[in-house]
Amino acid sequence: MTKAAPIDASLARAMGPRGLTPLQDLVTAYINADDQNQRDDGVPWSGTHLRQVEQRLNRMIRGREHLQAMQMDRDLADVLRAQGGTRNSVDHNTSALRGLLIWGHRHHYFTAAQAEMLPAGAVRVLPALKGTAAPKRAGRARDVSENPNYIRDEDAPSIARIVALATEFDRIFPAWGRLAIELACDAGPRWGELFQLTADDVTFLKRAAVIAINWQIDASASVSEGDNRRKLPKGEKTRRTVAHKRSVTGYKLLKALRARCEEARREQTAGTNPEALLFPAPRGGMFHHSPFHEQYFTPAALAAGWPTQTWVETCDEWHSDTRHYETVTRECVQFDLVWHSMRHRFARTCVDVYNLQPGQLTAVGGWEDTNVVNERYYRSGREHLESVIAAL
Repeated sequence: MTKAAPIDASLARAMGPRGLTPLQDLVTAYINADDQNQRDDGVPWSGTHLRQVEQRLNRMIRGREHLQAMQMDRDLADVLRAQGGTRNSVDHNTSALRGLLIWGHRHHYFTAAQAEMLPAGAVRVLPALKGTAAPKRAGRARDVSENPNYIRDEDAPSIARIVALATEFDRIFPAWGRLAIELACDAGPRWGELFQLTADDVTFLKRAAVIAINWQIDASASVSEGDNRRKLPKGEKTRRTVAHKRSVTGYKLLKALRARCEEARREQTAGTNPEALLFPAPRGGMFHHSPFHEQYFTPAALAAGWPTQTWVETCDEWHSDTRHYETVTRECVQFDLVWHSMRHRFARTCVDVYNLQPGQLTAVGGWEDTNVVNERYYRSGREHLESVIAAL
């Protein structure tokens, strides 16, 4: 009778034949479906988000792939979502598992009671694996009237740091290293937008160049499966931005950009750079985000003296050959100023040097709207003090 009780409970939960589906097959069906949970605005998940959900679900069911959908109860759900090393990873697991349960109910893998066992605000479980959270980046005091999202000058790399990083990149990529860094700081393309640019995206004027930002690199695209590695920029918004004759560091940007476009076309003719990319990977194609940062940005930024925090991480790491976790310890590095901070330098230069208005900055920078740029780059709080002084 003791053994029969759990079996009876499982049978009571089963929706039908699909209740017998192993968790591994269920996760595969969920990831390959066309109707996973959409965002609140009705837009389907991005490829990157779908890949993250797949990784989390597969991590959760390790060692339990054979369990069937009808065996899912709150105890098992808590065990699955605890398969992480930090509170954040447990929260991400909970969200991913909740989505699987809801989708599984719609497709008759789970009962309504199973689908509703992890409501929003469900009690958080403790991580079952060892992990070390990254330290928080250095905080700062702010003026009482300063917008919490305001980007100060010190939140962007200084001229000296830009030059130092550009010098290191020039050693790695003599054909275009400094140009890539200077263009990122001067014209503001995001990483994925910058490294897919071709010579055909640049139109030269007398005192500047107009750069068409029509695409970005799709981090979720699979080269082996023949996926298109480009997708629309963030927010599915294309734009035009401007590269100046000289950058904020004094670099002759326009001259260097023109020379690089000409060189890229020669490389295209020679067959070493088929798309005439301005900043091609060593084999002539586009870079991949994680390897680029690990192999190029991190060592270059360290050599350039960009500020960092280091810490020792202890975590449980899965080994597929033994199908067990092993505890490992390693030293990790976190940058106070990341690649994206060069986009902040672009924005601060536009506001502080070129006196662009919010609408103008939004247009060339590709932010969602003027509310975003007002919060980040204009509302320092000084305007309130100035209005008080004017009223005296």
